Amino acid sequence: MKLSKILSAMKMINQLRMGVNIEKEHKGTYSFIKDFYKKHKRFPSQTEVYKRITKEHIAEDPKYYTKIKKYGL
Repeated sequence: MKLSKILSAMKMINQLRMGVNIEKEHKGTYSFIKDFYKKHKRFPSQTEVYKRITKEHIAEDPKYYTKIKKYGL
């Protein structure tokens, strides 16, 4: 394997590690899905999951989506 491919793979692994640690902020969504399934014997709809994630982001920062829009993210 070429050195450039190895370095690229190492960067990807590093990004995955950082991303997984950051995305643990959505632990509440994971719990929501588990609890929802236990109660209803089905998974929540995509919209229900997206609403849950949205609420988590707003709880983190009430202007979360205003900032996302402002910075074009």
